[in-house]
Amino acid sequence: MATLPFEVFEVFDDKLGKEDARILVKSLETTITENIESKWASTKNELLDEMEKRIDKKFESRRP
Repeated sequence: MATLPFEVFEVFDDKLGKEDARILVKSLETTITENIESKWASTKNELLDEMEKRIDKKFESRRP
């Protein structure tokens, strides 16, 4: 899970109050984490697809 620096919480705390700052920081951390996980899944799938293509290409070139 993504964790924002404490200084970010302090800034929001000064402007919004402790409870609203906590809610906002938690929401930001959740959103960032979800985006990271989504991007990682996409990147992983792209890498696997590319590896599969390269393996297929090698096997095709070895066929008589």
